[in-house]
Amino acid sequence: AVAVAITILYLELLPELTPALNPAPKRPSIEVSFRELAGDALEIAAKTDARGEIEYELLDSSSKTVLSGRVENGTLRFTGLEPGTEYLAKLRIQGEELVEFPFRTFGPIDSLQGYRLFYFVDLTDTKASRVKVTIFGQFKYCGDIALRRYTYSFSPDTGMDIIEGPIVEFQRASGSASVSRVGSSIESVQITPNSSYGYFRLEYTCDKSKSKKTTIHGVAGHLSEVYFMASHEQFLIFPVITEEEQLRWFALSPVTHAGWKLHTWWNRSEIGILYVPLNKVGLENLFEVFAPTHFYAYDPVYFAEFRRKVAETNILVVKERTIADPWENYIFEIYSKMVDYWGGDADYRRYNYSDYVVMLVDDSEAIWAGEYTDAQGFSVRGHRYDYEMAAHQIFHRWNGWAIGIGVTAPGGENPAFWLEGWNEFYCDKVATELGLISSHSYMKDWYDYYKGIYGTERDGPLVYYDPEKQDPRFPYSKGAVAVLPLIHI
Repeated sequence: AVAVAITILYLELLPELTPALNPAPKRPSIEVSFRELAGDALEIAAKTDARGEIEYELLDSSSKTVLSGRVENGTLRFTGLEPGTEYLAKLRIQGEELVEFPFRTFGPIDSLQGYRLFYFVDLTDTKASRVKVTIFGQFKYCGDIALRRYTYSFSPDTGMDIIEGPIVEFQRASGSASVSRVGSSIESVQITPNSSYGYFRLEYTCDKSKSKKTTIHGVAGHLSEVYFMASHEQFLIFPVITEEEQLRWFALSPVTHAGWKLHTWWNRSEIGILYVPLNKVGLENLFEVFAPTHFYAYDPVYFAEFRRKVAETNILVVKERTIADPWENYIFEIYSKMVDYWGGDADYRRYNYSDYVVMLVDDSEAIWAGEYTDAQGFSVRGHRYDYEMAAHQIFHRWNGWAIGIGVTAPGGENPAFWLEGWNEFYCDKVATELGLISSHSYMKDWYDYYKGIYGTERDGPLVYYDPEKQDPRFPYSKGAVAVLPLIHI
């Protein structure tokens, strides 16, 4: 009877275990390059490493087939399209769908005063872990067009890992461009049209393999054969916007292997195009929001989704199936504890961040996709500080970022004590109460760490923390230790 029960349990788990036990057989691949986007046309180059011709199908927003056929001589050009209209393209080999991407043609240029942008983010080069970003622009009677990399958790010279480009070419127009790079990252691109109207194409490629690591969080965003997990500052540049109406002037297309799922900060149209969520952003915090918000894509064969509403927040945990521990429950329980500590959920009156996503990948290496009000993504390494990572970022929904309680720091004061010290105290408290760690072991670690810098030049007053002179973990260690007596006053 025991043997029968074990056999039944194994058969029930088999669909969950299959990806790990039997990796998917090698599939043919299609490499695409985006050449031109206009009001009535899209042109791409497409090639494959497999035998057989590449077939295409173009659908409109009602899922009606508009065009179909075979790619000739490596070039596919969709013409006669409606301006300002959304479409979905699918590429196949021998009937097997391999690549899909939505796009929107530019609107009529006669109605334009300024510029519009459309992004393609190509996530199909999963073997080399290269993310290719192609930005098309349409302009009329505008001055310089400026794009820049917004940073939040990274210094300007780290985290992006550019290996090709950026290149800028004008189409049906002329002009010039200047590119500023710092380290391995793009700082800014300035495009200066000489023509009254026309189009341009900007392209660059980021290395999102494990070969690129940062000193604090390890791999800064990663594209594997089964997922992409990153924050915007790890691969995107954005237009410099001065008017809220301009937030409507650009959109983005994720280019993925067929069947992949997507979760991002953006609002998504029915056909799959991503638009700036005006309910989550305003010009006053644009710099902050464009940098750390999330962009996750994955093959659902290898990932499971878990959903629960806690207080007023809809939590989605996307977990790689090879992670055995019930991390979905850890996330739900940590969030519930935070709601109890704060006496209520985060404040959604101004911006609606009631959807919260946590993506967890199974890797012994540190992989980090950023942290913000909307999401966090990281690798579960089997280390006891994995729990601290999850709790720390959840706590920040209340005491920082887009909707958290800010702190005024006049006269050279530093808010790190409020932002990080209090946070670490509660990370220890929640992890201890949930039985995730031995009793208050995080606090013991911080106490021992602070003892090592106590009274040295790396020590100092908490509210006047100077990151140039003091220990980088000073506000975390001394901050957490200092909260303990305050709690009992």
